[in-house]
Amino acid sequence: IKDKQFEIIAKNLSTESRRVIGGFFGNIASMSKKIPDLAKVRLFIREEKGGGVFEQVLSLLPKKGPTRIIRQQGKNLRRLLAESRQTLKNMLSRK
Repeated sequence: IKDKQFEIIAKNLSTESRRVIGGFFGNIASMSKKIPDLAKVRLFIREEKGGGVFEQVLSLLPKKGPTRIIRQQGKNLRRLLAESRQTLKNMLSRK
């Protein structure tokens, strides 16, 4: 899934996991557009082949300065996505 300012890269996801991410995309994409000086947000999600563990890498690419990368692993995809959303909300409150 790709937007001008937001990109999701998904590897080895089940159908259910793709559905979860699809619902999450609109919420995060609109939130990322409100953060000043943020050029792009890239979210990489990989599901292990057994389906038990998810790996997530959230990259926040500012217009100037260093890229902020947040890596997380967990068994609950919804919780990982909620933590990403919370990170963006925290950035919004600091603007």
